[in-house]
Amino acid sequence: MYDDENEDRNEHENGFQLLNLIHEYEEAVRNQQHIFYDHDKYEQIIDFYEDNHKKDIALQVVSTALEQYPYSSTFMIRKAQLLIDKRQFEEAKEWIDKATLLDGEDISICLTKADLFVWQGMHHEAIKLVKEFIEKADEDDKEDLYLELADIYEDCERYDKVIYCLKMAVSFNQESEEGLNRLWFCTELLENYELMIDFYKELLDKNPYNVLAWFNLAHCYVGIDLWEKAIEAFEYVMAIDDKFEDAYVDCADIYFNLKNYKKAIELYLSANTLVRVSKEVYFQVGLCYEKLKEPNRARTYYRKALTVDAEYDEAFYRIGESYKSEKRFKEATSSFQRAIKIYPENVYYHKALAETHLELKDYEEAIAAYKDIIEMDGSKKWQWIDLATAYYSNNNPVDALDTIEEAILRFKKKTELIYAKSALLYNVGRRKESIENLELALSLKFKLHSIIFAISNQMKYDQEIVHLIDQYKN
Repeated sequence: MYDDENEDRNEHENGFQLLNLIHEYEEAVRNQQHIFYDHDKYEQIIDFYEDNHKKDIALQVVSTALEQYPYSSTFMIRKAQLLIDKRQFEEAKEWIDKATLLDGEDISICLTKADLFVWQGMHHEAIKLVKEFIEKADEDDKEDLYLELADIYEDCERYDKVIYCLKMAVSFNQESEEGLNRLWFCTELLENYELMIDFYKELLDKNPYNVLAWFNLAHCYVGIDLWEKAIEAFEYVMAIDDKFEDAYVDCADIYFNLKNYKKAIELYLSANTLVRVSKEVYFQVGLCYEKLKEPNRARTYYRKALTVDAEYDEAFYRIGESYKSEKRFKEATSSFQRAIKIYPENVYYHKALAETHLELKDYEEAIAAYKDIIEMDGSKKWQWIDLATAYYSNNNPVDALDTIEEAILRFKKKTELIYAKSALLYNVGRRKESIENLELALSLKFKLHSIIFAISNQMKYDQEIVHLIDQYKN
């Protein structure tokens, strides 16, 4: 704890000093005063503007630094990098060439020149350059060179080569954060989980405290559904680094998928006591309580998510669903409306709202909600069936049948719609037409026949209909 406090204090002091330096620099520029800084301070100022996406200002600072340090290959390369970002390739090349004359063995020159080649579509030249540097580079530089080579191959979508280069980078620094993170990205992309398991095991044989290797190994086990092994690997991550937030969340996700909701809650809440409070984690805790059939506690955590982000539409939606599970349809309606206000294009929010209106017998509002859905999308058959049944519930069988007929004309595969038409015809007393449509639908796709009972419960008790269904079943 004492070390953590010291680290936080030092970080705060460094940040304060940097802001003072930036303020001093900007005042000098504003007042057109002569500026003189040592090499390190210029680099800090350049880094600040780059990190804050103010690359034009960073370029101005580099130019000023070069006036003061005209033979600094470091500033020449920084200028070249910024010019590459601005797609000013010819000028960038001039500065790279100047830096090469001063210090041709500097790794940053190689990396910058390789980037320039890539931007110019000269991947072969970039690969050749980096490989030549690797041959003569010190061991300490080889990690960065292999990471650069991985970048070039990735740009060519040569993922077999990318993985080889990333493995080589990790071989020179077994705890390479960039190397291990990118290896996981490639593993997920190629789904070569079993192959990478062996690689991570070898790494862990050399260093059993390699937290990122354990983390990646856990995800490999997830990729091949070895849940217990994945949990064990995540537990090693948490034992080595008890502040590794993603390990808690990802392990909790496994417990959630295994329906061990209580353990999932424990881990999610542990994650939210660490570096930052996450709305997504509170949301997941809410889902766990929903699964445990504790809607009131679920709502507590959805509301906690909303204290982090008041515009979190999914949280409002889940609050609505939790009220709906308790048949508290008025409260559910209000929550769905708030979700829609934030994200009006979400079809499923409108569907949920329409369903609660139906439960409350607010048929006009339900019809309006289903119409909104069709206006936004209209590409799913259920949308038309739901609108038709809402019309029927509102004692408007003509519009109900017209809606189904319109849908039948729109869709190539019509079986669900024909079943719906059969049920609606039955409900309005057009029994003969209903049975004709039912027989047609049964001949097309028998297993969808339960649609009729969702719309017309009476059809369950009609012996002729039951007999007809049994015929097609056999």
